[in-house]
Amino acid sequence: MTEGDVYIGPLGHGSKGDIVKAYYEQCGLETIGPLHFRANDVANRIPVQRILKFGHLGELLDQILASTRWVQVIVNHGDPDAGLIMPVKKNGPNLNTGLVISDLALLAIDQAKHPAVPITEADPKFKNLIKDLGLKMGLKAAELLSLVTKFSQIHRQGCIIEIRGCRLAKNVSDPVFGGTDLLGEYRKAFGRMTSAPICWMLYVEIPVHKPLKKQKIATLKTQKPPSPNRRRTFEEDGKPVSGPLVMDIGRSSSPEGHTTRVESEGIMDKPENAINWAMRFLDKWHGTSNSKFVVPVMWDNDEPIYHLPKEPSWCGKLRCIP
Repeated sequence: MTEGDVYIGPLGHGSKGDIVKAYYEQCGLETIGPLHFRANDVANRIPVQRILKFGHLGELLDQILASTRWVQVIVNHGDPDAGLIMPVKKNGPNLNTGLVISDLALLAIDQAKHPAVPITEADPKFKNLIKDLGLKMGLKAAELLSLVTKFSQIHRQGCIIEIRGCRLAKNVSDPVFGGTDLLGEYRKAFGRMTSAPICWMLYVEIPVHKPLKKQKIATLKTQKPPSPNRRRTFEEDGKPVSGPLVMDIGRSSSPEGHTTRVESEGIMDKPENAINWAMRFLDKWHGTSNSKFVVPVMWDNDEPIYHLPKEPSWCGKLRCIP
């Protein structure tokens, strides 16, 4: 059976990391993509086993190297220009790793080709690069080369990398206008097939409650959400055991486009039946409350809807480089 491990990075203050962890603990499935995996007899909804948190890049690489799973899922803040945003060493400041991943990939590829001959800071081929890259990353040569060795070891590991970082795969190199395809650079650094979203990705807790006074589900179905930042879906399966569900998700962002706030709610006549919708959306859910669940969401600012994991459109928001 195809299985995966999940690594949750430093997601900032508040409960973001806890919500992500709750999703994987209580659902236990990850959607890998794109859907062409089906052609290879690999289901695109796979069970996850280990759920670990990491604090810096070196720790993440150690965790991946300790895994025997085929799918390695990295959940972390992402950006189409800055890449994965995380410290590169313990107690270090956050670094936009997208600014250095091309150089790390160059060193890792060479090291992977010659595993018996470690690169050193005295290597005439890479001496200047190692010095400049160490300064950019705030690392001593030995610390930098340790990361390079770990990346090169992942090259020889039988796995694929699934990055869950907002818009990391958005930019594509253009032969005329240039630009850096960051997903391609992370693919080179890891040396394994890699995918990431082209849009924002959110892990959203949905608390479900009864309609307020004077509200009716049938009316809410056709009404616009109370905020322009919200998107509404109406779900109905015709089964009395579930009952219709109105689900609102809202996303606010900074001038730079980063998510600053997520609002969400579900409305049902019988909120205690919300677990039936969680099962329908996710296949599995083992939460402690029948009226609350967590869904991963793909969010594209150019669209009026959001996308959930079992929808074919979800995988359309992932770009993959074999």
